[in-house]
Amino acid sequence: MDVAQLQRAALAPRRWTNFVQHNSVSSNDSELNSDGVQPVSSITTCLREYEDWGSTLVLVPGGRFLFSINSRGLYVDLWDLGAAGQSPLQNPVLVSSVESLPPEPSVTGYTVCDAGGGRLRIGLKLDIVPDGMMINVYEVQVDDRPRPLAFNHLGSLEILRKQLSGQPKIIGDSAILPFLNVLLVWSFGSRRYYAIRLEDVEAKTNPSIHWGRGTRVSTSQAYMHLEASRPT
Repeated sequence: MDVAQLQRAALAPRRWTNFVQHNSVSSNDSELNSDGVQPVSSITTCLREYEDWGSTLVLVPGGRFLFSINSRGLYVDLWDLGAAGQSPLQNPVLVSSVESLPPEPSVTGYTVCDAGGGRLRIGLKLDIVPDGMMINVYEVQVDDRPRPLAFNHLGSLEILRKQLSGQPKIIGDSAILPFLNVLLVWSFGSRRYYAIRLEDVEAKTNPSIHWGRGTRVSTSQAYMHLEASRPT
């Protein structure tokens, strides 16, 4: 890294915070200035030759890598847009792709995590019938380029409930999944899951925890176990 790149790495987080604070307005402000913030650079490109079903684009924090998620679960691509702080590549480079997802479910949620050591992780929420979801977690080692990269499937969990009450999140080797009355913590490394009553978390009391191991869990049954173990 040269001096300019070192300065950017050291100062960028604070500069970004100051930039957001300076340009932020209340959500209740009816006079929003859409011209206040302009992009430093932009490119127009077609990431795939076929976009029949539409895609969701997820920019990885840092600005260099971009996930393109097909809405029907047909594929997930990882693109290199160019090093942050430099002019973007006019033609993004396809770093890796996975097309092993079943085509029937729809991708309705996602979360991206920088796992350190040049590893990126992405968790996908796929709706399955009749009333459930599948969480798939993948990892790709982006600092192994230029050799071809492959998505590494870290695990899948089928959950007998469709509606999350918030966005899923990956922290380290765990996925955090909030439901209406249960917080589900899934350790995809050990294949264990932990269910915690949300009211215990909000009250900051010692929570009752129900745990199990496997690739399938029912949140309603987990909540029944938590209620049964609740002190009377």
